[in-house]
Amino acid sequence: MMVANKWTRFIVTKGSITKHRNLWVQFDGIPGGKLGVGNIYAPNESQDRCKLRENMLIQLPSNCTWILMGDFNMVEFVEDKSRCCNKFLLEMERLLWGQVKSILGIKDFFSSNGSLRFSWDN
Repeated sequence: MMVANKWTRFIVTKGSITKHRNLWVQFDGIPGGKLGVGNIYAPNESQDRCKLRENMLIQLPSNCTWILMGDFNMVEFVEDKSRCCNKFLLEMERLLWGQVKSILGIKDFFSSNGSLRFSWDN
């Protein structure tokens, strides 16, 4: 993750959810208050993605607004699949992802209703 020099003075904390991957920074003192930015690259396997989600809940500060981007390696809703395959999001993973979105206050701006479909579906 690269941050322009003019913004580094606003970084109050930073970290990685997994070793050298899934990096995040938290800014303070910028217009709008505290802001967290996370660069997420999720594993392909559901069980590993669940572990990542659990670590996100433990490690990401919840006292700021979050922007998460990256490759989540999942399709949350069947209608967002770009083609049919038998690989669906497991119930445990769907519930855990719902917790992450709720606790961190995350909204997916590219939801199902008429959105562009840039989702990974194996």
